[in-house]
Amino acid sequence: MQTLLSVEQLSACLHKSVASIRSDVTRNPQALPPICRLPGTKRLLWRTEDVECWLAKHVLSPLQRRLCHWIRQNVAVLGKLSRPLQRLALHRQQAPLRRAGPGGIVMMLEGLSKRITERALAAGSRMPPWPETVRGVPNGVLRSALFGAIGRCKRARLDRELIASVEGVVIWYSGMQLDQTDLDVWEGILHLSRNADLVQPIQFGARQFLRLIGRGGPNGDSLGKGDRKWLKSVVTRLAGANVELQQGPYTYIGSLINEVLLDDTNGQYMLTLNPRMRVLFSRDAYTGVDWTIRRSLQGYPLAQWLHGYYSTHARPYPLNVDTLHSLCGSKTGASAKTEMAKERALRCWRTATLEPALQLLEKAHNDCGQYFRSKISPGGLVTVERTPTIAQKKHLQKRGQYPLMFRG
Repeated sequence: MQTLLSVEQLSACLHKSVASIRSDVTRNPQALPPICRLPGTKRLLWRTEDVECWLAKHVLSPLQRRLCHWIRQNVAVLGKLSRPLQRLALHRQQAPLRRAGPGGIVMMLEGLSKRITERALAAGSRMPPWPETVRGVPNGVLRSALFGAIGRCKRARLDRELIASVEGVVIWYSGMQLDQTDLDVWEGILHLSRNADLVQPIQFGARQFLRLIGRGGPNGDSLGKGDRKWLKSVVTRLAGANVELQQGPYTYIGSLINEVLLDDTNGQYMLTLNPRMRVLFSRDAYTGVDWTIRRSLQGYPLAQWLHGYYSTHARPYPLNVDTLHSLCGSKTGASAKTEMAKERALRCWRTATLEPALQLLEKAHNDCGQYFRSKISPGGLVTVERTPTIAQKKHLQKRGQYPLMFRG
């Protein structure tokens, strides 16, 4: 008699999480072996021989593995490579790509990627400009738990720990755990450095900076010694934060703040950022986060994290509740000892934390005249519709996906 595999056993066989398998059953069944449906039950089961046959069909040759590995490592530049490849194919009547085969395509892609990288590095250390009303942040930071939605809790010290992130972004982090208030400060520092050379130091006063990031009440008149001490502690934490951030074809290894000099007599800061951080702000690699909305969400870390995450997507795709729970860095259910206890904690997190955060985010968008709607299905799938920014609309137009389906 053939053995039937459960979801947990298939997870161990495919090295895929149980949540991803359950999601693929409805969203992407081609990513799984054929399911064995038994009458009178909804259990997900697979025959061993079906799994083995399915795996055998997906064994790649060494050349195919090399091509797939290169594509995974260079997801961010594929959009830029598509047009040069199209022009090249049109110029040569689309013949060379067929004649070159997989090996020739790999060499062609690597050559184009090298030239794009050289142009990005040749741009120097000058940061790109963005409007006063937004805050520029690398997409990889906003699509990960580097600045988690952890609220007011005891911070853990991490030693080269892998941070939860979306596919295509890899972050290893060492330092004290960071939260959304730390991101406010880092965004403010990046904002002061916009359209400037990172080689030059950034100078600002403590009170001026605290007003910039929305501290001290609506007009910034309630600032005190505690706020200045808090700013000093956050800057110290960011200066001690070491990251290895792989985003597209680039990997930045260094600190979030390079050096800091503080004059305690007048509260003046002089700090520098690593000039090589500029590669994280190449075209289509960073997002302008609406500061008005983010500031209105201060005190609600999950709502702020969700705002940053969905701001990076021109067309947000549905995600499971457990995926969002992992990406935002929440520790709810981390101490649970059984799967049942973890599922119970996740349901409580969804009801008591995620749903109110999405409602707050919707209200903040509506107050600013922007369209934002969210829906959580009974199966735990979170769907979001939002109005893309002007830059994101242009991005969709280049891809041939006109933003006619968006409201607002």
